[in-house]
Amino acid sequence: ECSCNSADVTYDTQICVLQHCSIRQALTTKKISTTICNEPIRSLQHTVHYAIVGFSLMTCAFILRVVPKIQWDDVAIIFAFMMQVPAIVIAILITNAGLGLDVWNVSFANITWILKLNFVGSIIYTSSLGFIKISLLLTYLRVFPGQHFQRWVIFWLFINFSFVVSVILLFAVACKPTSHYWHRWDLEHKGHCVDINAAAWSVAAINMALDFVILCLPVRQLWALQLSGRKKFMLFFMFGLGGFASIVSILRLHGILKYAESKDLTWDSVPTSYWSRMEVHAAFICACLPSI
Repeated sequence: ECSCNSADVTYDTQICVLQHCSIRQALTTKKISTTICNEPIRSLQHTVHYAIVGFSLMTCAFILRVVPKIQWDDVAIIFAFMMQVPAIVIAILITNAGLGLDVWNVSFANITWILKLNFVGSIIYTSSLGFIKISLLLTYLRVFPGQHFQRWVIFWLFINFSFVVSVILLFAVACKPTSHYWHRWDLEHKGHCVDINAAAWSVAAINMALDFVILCLPVRQLWALQLSGRKKFMLFFMFGLGGFASIVSILRLHGILKYAESKDLTWDSVPTSYWSRMEVHAAFICACLPSI
């Protein structure tokens, strides 16, 4: 009991374990010590409920948009929606595996499983946002007929598509072998990865820049329109939601920076996880509003 209540003893023990034990041994030691000292098990697993609520709202927006008629921008948003079905399944699976718990309270097999699911989820996240942006740009092409403006829209369609393909290829080659992405955590497997955190930060920053450009692209055309009060409100709400998605991107960046320095990956990766889902859900609903 004295050892449990002594901050100095706890600190010295942690330093000793980190210096002289493998990661698996250190996690096992931490789990045993927390059990002996009757420390409560921390959990952020309840945050998956936010993803379920966001997915439900996104589903409603999807149905309201695509039921009346189908256009090319609807096809793009359908692809984005289809990707969110496995995304919400992954969110539930990854939570059940231990995301939201301290890493020493998660089995070694589940740590690997969580990282594998995170790898797949990252590809789905990038692809979903890409199709959402493509849907918005195709909506611009359908609504605004100006030739000069449409050329700019086509240019940004190309940039966005190229960015999504590049990011997916980056995920594919970031680690050699690819499985090292989910095996590298214990430092006991051979392999090499690029700086994953730096790559994720760079991708997030470029994604934010694309959000800003695509959101601001039709401002001049919209300013010239004579709209009713209801349509002005919907337009204001759409841009507000798009701006909210961009703010969430900034918060996600903060989560990535914190995760990069973390020794408790299943706990500290939770903010990045729920900000990512919130960003996709908000952007999806924003892309649906012009057609609702």
